Amino acid sequence: WAKAEASRLLLTAFQVRDHLRAAVRSGLLRGSWDTTTLEQILASAFGGAQFVHSLDLIFADSMPSMMIISHTVGNSTGDLRVTMQSNSENCFLFGTDGCFLGDPPPGELPSWLTAVTALHPLTPEDILEDAGVADGPKMRSEVVVEVDDEDFEEEPSPYEFPGDAAAWEEVPDFVLEPSTGDSLFVDTWSPAYRLLFRLADPGWGGDSTPTPTLSGRIALRLNLLSGARLQDDRLGDSGQIYLCDRQGAVLSSPDPKELVTLRPSTGRLLMRGLSE
Repeated sequence: WAKAEASRLLLTAFQVRDHLRAAVRSGLLRGSWDTTTLEQILASAFGGAQFVHSLDLIFADSMPSMMIISHTVGNSTGDLRVTMQSNSENCFLFGTDGCFLGDPPPGELPSWLTAVTALHPLTPEDILEDAGVADGPKMRSEVVVEVDDEDFEEEPSPYEFPGDAAAWEEVPDFVLEPSTGDSLFVDTWSPAYRLLFRLADPGWGGDSTPTPTLSGRIALRLNLLSGARLQDDRLGDSGQIYLCDRQGAVLSSPDPKELVTLRPSTGRLLMRGLSE
């Protein structure tokens, strides 16, 4: 149960990526300027992806500008609201809160784009393997949690092209969660994992670094996995289930306070290791 639930969490990032990929490759989403279509696509994707916190997107036609897209759900109405911001000179077109004032500043590329550029590209042989044409695993190493084929098999996508790539950032991070209470307006920091991805130009021939049509980063909130969600009563009062990554960072705990630690020398929040 815990493994299946953790896998479901991680897969939501790929599902949002797939929504974008299908829209771009089918011609539905025509570029960074097509914000109405982008909002509709992501509203549909966010509706089934409660774990997704936000997306950072860089379209080839708008470099070096970056779009930051998040969503909230109304406390009383339950309505889904998609918020779009940009660090471009035309950010005011997104409304009164449309200008992103964080890092990177206007005219500069984010540091994570370097990692996206370095991602190992899919080859035509990889895509054939995923489609079952050649012998090979049905699932690549994109998913951090190890699952068996009978637990999950990813269907090959007709919109998956050579040069595409995706991988998790090696170190978990934190995202700022706005207050959802009616009386206590306190924002909180929540642990998060981020999926890096690249949609390559369809004309890439495999003889150079793929030119991206769209580069992005999807942040998954991990706080929803802590508490009782992954726990199993059959383990008894002394049995507890923890979710960790390959580096030993604790991503889910029965007590959410066990997830983070404060480094006194810098005052920086860090994910706690399982051995700590």
